[in-house]
Amino acid sequence: MREADIRVWVLTGDKIETAINIGFSCKLLTNEMQQYLIDGSNESAVLDQISEHRKNQINTEGITDSATIVAGDSLFKIMANERIKENFL
Repeated sequence: MREADIRVWVLTGDKIETAINIGFSCKLLTNEMQQYLIDGSNESAVLDQISEHRKNQINTEGITDSATIVAGDSLFKIMANERIKENFL
């Protein structure tokens, strides 16, 4: 699916560390990938993380694959705020 440039989302109720381990186990994540973690404690922090990660992804596009890992609380903040959601999706 990655080779076909299909975005894959994995949702889990586990901790971020467990989600990352699952990602490696099913080969969605590799050691060569740039991993971006979004775990901000408030909406402003989440938006700042998304903006920073987007800049980094643009700078490394075509050079390295990347994965965005989002904490559950941060995902709720993203989905509840249209401005943040537009930046994320």
